[in-house]
Amino acid sequence: MKKVLGVFLVIAMISGVFLTGCKSGDETASENGEVTLKLWNRVNGAETYLTKLIESFEEENPNINVELQNLSVESAQPQYQAAISNNELPDMFVRPPTTTVTQLVEIDRLKSLDSLFPQEVVDEYVEGVFYKGSNITAEGKIYAFPLSSGLHGTTMLYYNKDVLDDLDVEVDFPMTWDDLLEVGKEIHEKSDGKIYGMVLGAKSAWLNSSFISQMAFPISPDSGMDYATGNFNFATEGNIETIQFFKELLDNNVISPQSLESTSASAQALFASGQSAFIINGNWLGGILQEQFQFENWGVARLPTKETGTVAMRPYGGGATESIMVAKNTKHWEEVKAFLTYLREHIYDEIDKSGSLASAKIAEDGEVGFPQYKDIQQIMNDTNILVPNPENRNPAVEEVALKYQELTPRTSTGDIFLGYLAGQVKDLEGTLQKLSDDANKALEKAIKSNDKVTKEDYIFSNWDPNQSYTEEDYEELKKK
Repeated sequence: MKKVLGVFLVIAMISGVFLTGCKSGDETASENGEVTLKLWNRVNGAETYLTKLIESFEEENPNINVELQNLSVESAQPQYQAAISNNELPDMFVRPPTTTVTQLVEIDRLKSLDSLFPQEVVDEYVEGVFYKGSNITAEGKIYAFPLSSGLHGTTMLYYNKDVLDDLDVEVDFPMTWDDLLEVGKEIHEKSDGKIYGMVLGAKSAWLNSSFISQMAFPISPDSGMDYATGNFNFATEGNIETIQFFKELLDNNVISPQSLESTSASAQALFASGQSAFIINGNWLGGILQEQFQFENWGVARLPTKETGTVAMRPYGGGATESIMVAKNTKHWEEVKAFLTYLREHIYDEIDKSGSLASAKIAEDGEVGFPQYKDIQQIMNDTNILVPNPENRNPAVEEVALKYQELTPRTSTGDIFLGYLAGQVKDLEGTLQKLSDDANKALEKAIKSNDKVTKEDYIFSNWDPNQSYTEEDYEELKKK
């Protein structure tokens, strides 16, 4: 294809008719036949491997330039909003922060990418990435180039080998709750109270909610959303026992008191500096430990569970957390397609090397940025389970989801977790039940606001929490 493209460019330069439909004043096409594609990126860390890949692509395609603009967290949202409103999006852009694929398709802003992803290519990706109703597809077509899979966001247990070795503490992984309690006590005692078994970024409620959900799943898989009834359910045995367990760890000097004042980022620094043996964080922490803290002597394991032999599973609905989209009005589709085809073959290796995201493509035995990344990948593969996605049944559910976000309670299980550890929440079960009631009322109002959606769209009578919910299950449900 590259040879064909090169011939086309030569012919176009000679004929002077490069890129039909391109206006003479278009700044992205020069007189000598070169094309400049614009790409907006807002993913921290991605600029490194995107820059590298752009350079290698341009070497192979000297008549195509890719101009990368990295947006800050502060500038991304207003810049995207203005570009979407004025129909001035760049040729390619990483998914806008608060706008969905469906919304962009409805206002005719996206180019379909179906030709980039035939079925044999789709089969190479993590299961669920291209499911209908995901943030990759709309109206039965693919509109986003997936970077990270829905596995991104998995929480796991990291351990500091220096601390364990210096204190001569032996640990068998994966641990049970009782194991963690006893090992944590041992670490605190052997260090004369200078080192704690665990530090948490408890001020980051989103992180608390994530690992509580995973650790509660083996006890109560209906924690959060109960897909059998279509109702939110936070006052479950799993959530209650998990939160109470962490309070027990705090009361027994296993969790550092600094956890109550620490964010995810500040807890990472405490862990890397050897002030705790364990930390619970997301799959991205490995890359941070290597790059930001220059700390290499660490390991990673599955989250502890109450019972031996159980696994702290993470429910996810498919799709991708980050992706690249193409503007509908790009004047250089063939060049964009050439660049994305190049990315499709090379970017996932670079994502794996960086350790910053969970690659959307099934990992091969290629080079990785650090040895522990393969363990992180394995944990992600072993601890994620596909759950039903109402948007797969009815795309209009996405509109309800956006309305629900406006109405949803501002409190989360992560907030309640911190409040309970700090002694501010006295009635744990009652507080969790109130969260359930408020969430269900918000969902009911959101559903009533849309005449295309009913509560039935949220009920999956054939849901089995012990196995992933597949396309076949959706088809089975239709027949009932």
